[in-house]
Amino acid sequence: MKTLILNANSDKKINHIILEKIKTIFPRSNDHFVFKFLKNAPLSIQGVKDGLSAKSEMIKFFNKKENKKFDNYILCCFDDIALEEIQSIVNKPVFSLCKSSLLYCELIQGKSAILTINKNSVPVIKKLLKKYKANNIKVYSLNLDIINIHDKNFFTHLKKSISQLIKKLNIQNVILGSTGLTNFKEQLQKNSSLNFIDGLECSLYLSRIKI
Repeated sequence: MKTLILNANSDKKINHIILEKIKTIFPRSNDHFVFKFLKNAPLSIQGVKDGLSAKSEMIKFFNKKENKKFDNYILCCFDDIALEEIQSIVNKPVFSLCKSSLLYCELIQGKSAILTINKNSVPVIKKLLKKYKANNIKVYSLNLDIINIHDKNFFTHLKKSISQLIKKLNIQNVILGSTGLTNFKEQLQKNSSLNFIDGLECSLYLSRIKI
C-alpha cells in the first residue's frame, strides 16, 4: 500500500521535519510513502489568505494524472485545506492532520484542547471543529511567531507558552495544531503528565489501515 504525503507549504525545513517523523515511525518508509511539497505555495500557512493560496496549488497538484495513482493520501496542514475537493479528485482515502487528531481523541479519555502557534489560525480551526462536530474541544493560540519555528530558542518559548496556558485549562490531552510542531512532540511529552497528540503521527498510522 503506497501513500502520497503532501506538504501544503513551501518551507524546505518543514519538509525535513516531516520526513524525519516518517522515518522515525516507519524506518522502511521508502516502501510505503512518497513525499512531495508545493514549490509555489506560501512559506507558511497562517490563516485564510495563505490557505486560499495553498488550496489553489493543491488542487492543481492533484489534478495531475501521476498524483492520482496512490492508494491513499496525507495532507500536511492542520487547517485541513481542500480536504473534500481532493477526496473528490482522487476518489481515495485522504487523511488530514486536524481530522485525524480528532479521531484519535475519540479513542482516549480526558479533556482535549488544540494549541496552535498564532491567532490567525484560530478562526479557521474553530470552523473545522464545528464542521467535525467536535464541540467539546476548544482551540487556543500560543501567541508565537511561526517565522521563528526553526530558531534554537523556539522550543524554550514554546514550552513556556504551553505551561502558562495549561495552568488556565483543565485538560489532559494537548493536540499540536501545526505541522511544524510535530518536531517537538517527544520533547514536550518527556516528563509531562499530559498526552501530546500529533496529527501527522495520527495520519501516518491511519494510512496503514486498509479501507
